[in-house]
Amino acid sequence: MKCPHCKSEKTVRNGKARLKDQRQRQNYICRSCGTRFNERTNTPMARLRTAPKIVSAALSVRSEGLGIRATGRSFEKSHTTIMGWEKRFAAQAEKWSPPAPENKEVTIEGDEVYTRVRENLPPSESEGWTIHFIERESHYWINAQAGKKNQELFKQGVKAAWELVKDCESIRWFTDGERRYGQELWQLASMYLKSEDCHPLLTHRKVWREGLEVAMKIKGSQGNPKVEWVKVEHPFTVDESKILGQCQSQRGSECITAKTM
Repeated sequence: MKCPHCKSEKTVRNGKARLKDQRQRQNYICRSCGTRFNERTNTPMARLRTAPKIVSAALSVRSEGLGIRATGRSFEKSHTTIMGWEKRFAAQAEKWSPPAPENKEVTIEGDEVYTRVRENLPPSESEGWTIHFIERESHYWINAQAGKKNQELFKQGVKAAWELVKDCESIRWFTDGERRYGQELWQLASMYLKSEDCHPLLTHRKVWREGLEVAMKIKGSQGNPKVEWVKVEHPFTVDESKILGQCQSQRGSECITAKTM
């Protein structure tokens, strides 16, 4: 193991420490600079006495919408401890949730969680909203942005998530029925088709970039489609029938039949 201070490989074991869950943690010492460290040094778990699986479980249920006080009661921790874990991990997001690798297919899911902060204000006026994005397969918590539920919050959250996954060849982006997710992503990930890339009758020249599909989950659909595809995909991303189906839904009977080349 390399030294986190001087990056030297001249390190040796230096005893073990027993944790609260009765597991043992190996300590090390660097012979080059004398720094003492362990496998948690310079990670989000550094100096935390709680077992990683408990911290991970608590943050997972928080991302699913469980209130901060209810989470504290469930894990026998104070709500301030849960808040401390969230701040710690959010500040080190790049270290524990690395960007998705290039040439990989990823599925991103975004949602917002509301937590009462100090005064019991109406949700529209409270700063207790958190927008978060996860990568569905790996369960990485890509990023989280907190504040009032306004356009700026969605802008910051969507931009941060997009920067981490934009180099992937294939991206599926899911959100709830909140349209501001799609509006902000459209500013970042849309493009105009070149004339040689589409048939002249195709009415939508501005589309998502190639490889990106964006959908909203419709809550309380009651027999209607549970997913609505947002905007028109690039013709090289999906088959022609899907693009034309979106065109028809947007223009109704006036939609001109288009055929991609």
